Amino acid sequence: MIGANLKSKAFGDYAVSLCVTYLLSEGYQVLMPFGDRGHYDLVSEKDGSFQRIQSKYTTGTSDDGYFRVSLQVCGSYKKDESNIARTVVHKYSANDFDALWVVTPDSCYLVPSQVLFANGSVGSIKFYPKWDIYKVVVPVPFQAQTDDGFDTRKYKRRLTVDDKAQIDKFISEGISQREVAQILEINRGTVNTYLCRKRKANVNTPYVSGNSFS
Repeated sequence: MIGANLKSKAFGDYAVSLCVTYLLSEGYQVLMPFGDRGHYDLVSEKDGSFQRIQSKYTTGTSDDGYFRVSLQVCGSYKKDESNIARTVVHKYSANDFDALWVVTPDSCYLVPSQVLFANGSVGSIKFYPKWDIYKVVVPVPFQAQTDDGFDTRKYKRRLTVDDKAQIDKFISEGISQREVAQILEINRGTVNTYLCRKRKANVNTPYVSGNSFS
């Protein structure tokens, strides 16, 4: 579930971060506006074309179970003719932004404003299946991997004496370097480097009980 462990105040920032990640992966430049007086959260640019993007995160659902997001915002207080301060509610329109980015607990959407407001201004949108054509996939962060799929950053560490003893034991039993790396949860390259250095030094250190060298 997307954003399952977030606190409420972090939802908005998280949605924006996902949008930035998606745009960068698609080759866009991303610009962030100064202040919060505009009706958009970020701007994308590609080949000289700029788009203002409003970002939303929602967990709210309608009575029929579909995720729903409000398309209006409460602004500053303004005094009316009776000198009573009232909240100003602004309903979004196609003039406010060029695309709407929405993150729900299980999907991300990027909807053009001309589609969103094709029939004029609306107070909210329900994400029925017809909106699935605007779903996008946010790529996961890159992880350096070896040919056998191991994350080199996670498993790259110095070998201990016990590690070396275990490698000697497993290799002598005919277990492959890849399998040894999986068993010990270390990088396959680390296993290979250790064995190469051992061969170059022409050292023969048989495995003995107690995980030590004799």
